[in-house]
Amino acid sequence: MTSLRHWISCLAIVLPLLLAGPGRAQEAAPSADPRADATEREAPSGDGAVDAPAEEEPPSAPPEASQLAARLQETSTELRRLHGALGHDASEDIHKAFPPLRDRLNVLGEQQDELFKPAVGIKTLQDIRNEWRDASTQLTEWSSTLTGIATELDSILNSLTAFSTEWSAIEDRSRAEELPPAVVQRVQTTISEISATEEEVRTRRARILELQNAVSEELVEVATVLDLVADATQQQRQRLLTSDDPPIWTILANFSLRTPIWQQVAQARVDDGQAVVAYATDHGEPFAWQLLLLIAIAALVGSLDRQGRRTSFQDPELAAAARVLHRPYSAALLIAILATPWIHPLAPRGLLEFGGLLAIPAVFRLLPREFRERRDGSLTLVGGLYIFGAIASQLDRTSDVHRLFLAVEAAVGLFVLLARFKLPPDSLSHSIWGFLRRVGRRVLVIGLSIGLFANIFGNATLSDLLTQGTLNTGFMAAIIYAATRVLEGVVIMLPRSGALGSVNLVRRNAQLFARRGIGIVRLVGAAVWFAFVLRFFQLRDQFAAGIGNLMDASWTLGSLELSAGNFLVFIIAISITVATARSLQFILRHDILPKLDLPRGVPGAISSATQYTILGLGFLVSLAVAGVDLGSIALVAGGLGVGIGFGLQNIVNNFVSGLILLFERPVRDGDYVEAAATFGEVKRIGFRSSTIRTWQGSEVIVPNADLVSSTVINWTLTDNHRCMEVPVRAAYGNDAEKIMQLLIEVAASHEKTFEDPGPKVFFMAFGENCLEFSLRFWTRFDVGFATRSEVSVMVDKALREAGLQAPV
Repeated sequence: MTSLRHWISCLAIVLPLLLAGPGRAQEAAPSADPRADATEREAPSGDGAVDAPAEEEPPSAPPEASQLAARLQETSTELRRLHGALGHDASEDIHKAFPPLRDRLNVLGEQQDELFKPAVGIKTLQDIRNEWRDASTQLTEWSSTLTGIATELDSILNSLTAFSTEWSAIEDRSRAEELPPAVVQRVQTTISEISATEEEVRTRRARILELQNAVSEELVEVATVLDLVADATQQQRQRLLTSDDPPIWTILANFSLRTPIWQQVAQARVDDGQAVVAYATDHGEPFAWQLLLLIAIAALVGSLDRQGRRTSFQDPELAAAARVLHRPYSAALLIAILATPWIHPLAPRGLLEFGGLLAIPAVFRLLPREFRERRDGSLTLVGGLYIFGAIASQLDRTSDVHRLFLAVEAAVGLFVLLARFKLPPDSLSHSIWGFLRRVGRRVLVIGLSIGLFANIFGNATLSDLLTQGTLNTGFMAAIIYAATRVLEGVVIMLPRSGALGSVNLVRRNAQLFARRGIGIVRLVGAAVWFAFVLRFFQLRDQFAAGIGNLMDASWTLGSLELSAGNFLVFIIAISITVATARSLQFILRHDILPKLDLPRGVPGAISSATQYTILGLGFLVSLAVAGVDLGSIALVAGGLGVGIGFGLQNIVNNFVSGLILLFERPVRDGDYVEAAATFGEVKRIGFRSSTIRTWQGSEVIVPNADLVSSTVINWTLTDNHRCMEVPVRAAYGNDAEKIMQLLIEVAASHEKTFEDPGPKVFFMAFGENCLEFSLRFWTRFDVGFATRSEVSVMVDKALREAGLQAPV
């Protein structure tokens, strides 16, 4: 009812003006722009008039009284939307999380003076760097979030300022036009709401800016500390070739244990545990993802194991690889632990060492049977050596005890490698994996030997890096080897079970997919192991910088500029193109096209044409991705034409002939042809040549040009029917008509001879001592020779049973 009264009041004011007519309305209506009227009155006339400076465009005119109610509704809706935008945002969470982080950084900042002491090794510096990098990442994310919130608040504040200006003008006009008090009251209420919202936005904006400034100050402090850590790490690396510690025999002569070892280890473990707890408190989500990964892998491996127990393998190697799935929980635990550096890239060292301890029993259970059944204590020595190394890493790196632990660790490692893990001369014969095992064992022996001698002669820093890094490299090789065996078993069983196993293409080529998958798994395993090696020897940053410099390297040859990065991109793009073309051709040829009712040879033409098209387009895309100007291809094509004219004639001739064979199809896949002295089945029509498989089993490579330009006998071009001939001779005195009738009956009685056209017998000649007949019948080409043999046997039997004499 209140709104209705407002509308009636507005109409009471506006209606007399509308009824008064145009002239009176103009007299009664105030000027739409008083400043314009004043300008017209004050503007001088005549030639001496000077143009007034252009004024800024005035704000939009307030709405008419009849539109005021609608504008009030729009403003109220917009204010509610802005209030909703001012609800809970990420800044509230940042306000709560920032003080604890700042306190933790203050505690860490008090330890800056400890960074340059010799007792701080490279690994400890790496932990410190990871913790500060974690803080830097968090602060950078918060700074970006606060910047976005501040920008949004600025936008809201600008909108409110425009609203305030507009409704202040509306209020002045409503008073001048003496609108009803209720309308004026609502206008004033709207102005109050705008002012309150504007004040709230300004308050929140000031709070955001204050927090943003505090975050920026912390970012500067973190960057300073990271620079200090980088300098300390560089100083530690410079000490790698400096023997500034006493030799080992001096330590043995003056050794005295002032602090109990276990007390040092326990205190270090307590510190590591606190760091892990603090990390887990701030990073709960990655642990949840890691748990989900473990459960998913355990379920997958368990399901594949049940399927594998019901599967019989013809290949013993595949059967042995599938047996590793019998331990799904160990497999899931190992892979989940192996993923820790990627799930927790900034995790403290204690978390990684704890994961390594958990991985030991899982690795032992997943190793091949010949390792698990060893009775010489080798696996116990390896496990003990890992635990011994974990204890040594907790000791003071400048202490004599740490030096002795390193020496014992290196000596035991050499003993295990040289005495317990000897490789027989015929180990894995001459395979690539046997070669890598032999080379890897020698590298480990060399690394431990250098580390032991460096420790003996006083270079503790180099000894620590080589001994710990070499042993960790060996341990990680064992872990990745066990994980690789698990993934190989998964790859073997996936094409034989589940949704993949229901696909005919995958099921028929399960062994092929398994072989390819095993190759990929081993390649990925080698790459992961190499990434860990870089981490153990503190070379990851240097390696990344070197790769970056290599990718940026370029060479200029005249007007052509070659870049290593672009060349690598081109190689990768070409590899992807070739793999895609082959995969699509394989799918078309073996799964999709055989299901379609197409003439023989058409599926091969479609799959080959598809492959050529993808390769051509992929080549152009690869050039474009590599930064090559496609407009210069015309010049390259011209040069290629000259090269073809001189030396590539045969190749191009065979390629074009291959296209003719594919589209004209005088010879198709599956045809039986005679080309020169070759007779056999066409198995494949390729780019340059075609493959013909003879009846002896050999495969003859025939250039495509020979199949197009030479005479070729195609026995199955239009159909697969073939006429077979069996010569028959009978002695003089036999009834020729009876013989001919008998031969027809014998040929017609065979199940593989055709009724239309049926068998025929011809009296060929009077020989010197016999009558000569020719029995001819039609049958399928693929069984022609077998059918002729069987019919010949039947003819001989029929002639003897009929008492017809054969010539002597």
